[in-house]
Amino acid sequence: MLNIKDEIQRHTEHKDDLRLVKQYERRQLKLGKRLAYLLRYGAEKEGCRVDEGWILLRDLMTVPLLSEYTENEVLGEIQTSYSYRKTPRYQWEKRPDGVYVRAAYGRRFERNPYHEQTQIRRLLDLTLEYICENVEQFDFENFPDEFLINEIIHRIKRNGKLTSKKLQSLLSETMEHLDLDGIYLTESGIKAIYKKCPNLKVLSLKSCGYVLNDHYLEQIIRKCPLIESLDLSYCRHLTDRTLNNLIKYYSKNLIQLILSGNHNYTGDAIIRLVSECEQLKQLDIWDNPNCTNDNLIQLILSGNHNYTGDAIIRLVSECEQLKQLDIWDNPNCTNDVLNILIALAKSRENDRTITIVHKNLQHPVVAPDNPWAVVNAKTR
Repeated sequence: MLNIKDEIQRHTEHKDDLRLVKQYERRQLKLGKRLAYLLRYGAEKEGCRVDEGWILLRDLMTVPLLSEYTENEVLGEIQTSYSYRKTPRYQWEKRPDGVYVRAAYGRRFERNPYHEQTQIRRLLDLTLEYICENVEQFDFENFPDEFLINEIIHRIKRNGKLTSKKLQSLLSETMEHLDLDGIYLTESGIKAIYKKCPNLKVLSLKSCGYVLNDHYLEQIIRKCPLIESLDLSYCRHLTDRTLNNLIKYYSKNLIQLILSGNHNYTGDAIIRLVSECEQLKQLDIWDNPNCTNDNLIQLILSGNHNYTGDAIIRLVSECEQLKQLDIWDNPNCTNDVLNILIALAKSRENDRTITIVHKNLQHPVVAPDNPWAVVNAKTR
């Protein structure tokens, strides 16, 4: 016979268990956020000694933000925390004087506003605070220190007071590096970038809001022709039109491009980008679902000598649908590499033949100067 009291007791215990689980999850979430702040931005400001990002765990535990956690809890979170890319968020290592920890990426430390072991504010911090409060009263035209400009921008942003007008007053023609990561850009703010900073070489527009679309980015691309590194991650209103503009204007100088967080770019557009941007050394398309082994059919890599033989061999072996690969002038494709590529090509099924283009390959039944090589190609 069902005992009502026992069932009520079990239900109560179950609710208590769920409540404890939720409390634990909230506690861990709070710890994760506090560690992210300390190990990326705030450790030095909170009085910890920082050396290339490394912080002695024992010193970190003295920060009031971690007072409710034990050293083992903090170290456990550091050792087990992974990003959505399945990469560790933090690093740790044992040294003779203790365990040191740091953020694996995204470090941008704020200086301790006080002189060491005193409550006396640093002159630089006082000056920056005053400038941030009265930024529109200053003329930053031809101001030589880009680091301070970017620092002022992010300080004002953290205080929730960054307007397009303030951003415009901070930008100047002398700037070559501009970090607008996480700053919501309006139409006037976007215009200020390409009107006031034509000499930019490094530009981060990560998570800059929905206003940044293909049209406005085209203006930046056209009027800032020297850009070598561009971060467009999480700019979700950009499409293949942006990639085509990058090819048109930056094919000779683009070295680094970050496109993660946007699923609008097609595989064909990305392939064309890689094949035509000769200097491109880093392309981040981490979570793009359109880039799969199954739909990569044609890839043109000629004109770029950065690709290693091992990487090309792996590409051919894993991209089963690849039907044409152009590596015409790649010096890293030695005879040994080419022979491996030929062996891989010969091992394919009849419906998956591949054409490989390299100047040292020829078809055995055509003229020696014919650059095309097919499944039964051989080295000269």
